[in-house]
Amino acid sequence: MTPDPTPASGPEAPVPSPSAPAPKGPTLGHLLAIGAAVAGGGLVTLLVMTSRPAAREEAHVAGPASAAAARAAARPGAPTPAWSSRNQARWISNPRRNAAFELEANQPVAVWLKQVRPTLVVRCMDKRTDVFVYTDSAARIEEQDENHTVRVAFDGAAGTHERWPDSVEHDALFAPDGKAMAARLLAANQMRFTFSPHNAAPVTATFEVAGLGELLKPIAKRCGK
Repeated sequence: MTPDPTPASGPEAPVPSPSAPAPKGPTLGHLLAIGAAVAGGGLVTLLVMTSRPAAREEAHVAGPASAAAARAAARPGAPTPAWSSRNQARWISNPRRNAAFELEANQPVAVWLKQVRPTLVVRCMDKRTDVFVYTDSAARIEEQDENHTVRVAFDGAAGTHERWPDSVEHDALFAPDGKAMAARLLAANQMRFTFSPHNAAPVTATFEVAGLGELLKPIAKRCGK
């Protein structure tokens, strides 16, 4: 990763990238077209870009939430988190050319010695799509390879086990195919993401993912054709 922007708040902690590159996918022009089942028969446009990149820009993130903030987020009746771009400087270095949208989990989860609130991020950068979960925790080491087993489920489906690489700093897990994961998010209302933190039992973060399509449509040209 190259540029090193300053976070809006909190201590600096770069969100890194997986080491191995993936083959390039179709361009954005082939990516935008998700379907019609909305009232009035309108067409929802899907952002499609290349998948797993060879390298990712460095972006700084705010530090972990305090215990007080975690307790407040867990209170009954707390508002449901929504997609936001207000903190995109945490994930990208050039907001005029790139874009990022983040969504906090509904509730904090317990990892080793603390509680964290995972954040789901969809990032449009250099004509590609990245989708990752910022876990603010290292994942459990596994024998097979350097990737980590996660379970991803949408809406009422049972879900599937997948192997996701982690970031260089071991505090985020990346979807191997960002384009395909973005398409799944656009077609869903809720995502459940289960992973195993280091030295802790598996935890599940729930994200209310509806509304992403309306955010992606305006940035299509910035992401390439």
